[in-house]
Amino acid sequence: QAASNAASHGYIINIAYSIMMVIIGVFFAKNAVSLFTDDPLLVDLTTQYISIIMTFSFGRLLAQAGISILQGTGDMIKPMKAMLIGAISNIILDPIFIFGWFGVPAMGIRGAAIATVAGQILSFLYISVVIRNGRHEVDIRLRGFKPNKRVFKDIYVVALPGIIMQSLGSVMLTGLNIILIGFTPTAVAVLGVYFKLQSIIIMPM
Repeated sequence: QAASNAASHGYIINIAYSIMMVIIGVFFAKNAVSLFTDDPLLVDLTTQYISIIMTFSFGRLLAQAGISILQGTGDMIKPMKAMLIGAISNIILDPIFIFGWFGVPAMGIRGAAIATVAGQILSFLYISVVIRNGRHEVDIRLRGFKPNKRVFKDIYVVALPGIIMQSLGSVMLTGLNIILIGFTPTAVAVLGVYFKLQSIIIMPM
């Protein structure tokens, strides 16, 4: 019962974060992008992508909440399936939406963003069905939810070190991008490629 209560509080936190991301994506995405470049084309393309990713980030955030909850109960198979659904859907939808295959209009950078959020939302839908109908130890109850300050505090006591580590990584990458854009946009692109390659090696490990 305590675990289910904590899981419900965790979902509420992620819903609140999703709303925050919508506000940032709609109103502040262009300002954030402008910190890194004054090239009008880059600002426009990046804003298009970031706005969609942040506005529909609920799929990513709520899927991750469900995945973490199931992993906490010892179930690693269904979370893996959820992540595979998101990744494979993204890979399949990317060329369809970017280049306009099968009668779909070509959307370029917007298509890449739409493919990404579509995969995340499919992952979220799968994990939601699993949590709602599956056999597991934790039940998430949002109907009649009663917030408890102590539970929120306990969650953040555990989460704070992870928040700090993630934030430091983001601050470091932001600083590197700001430095590199002073040379050329290509330098920023090279850094992005490096981090993608690093992820391919690090994530499986």
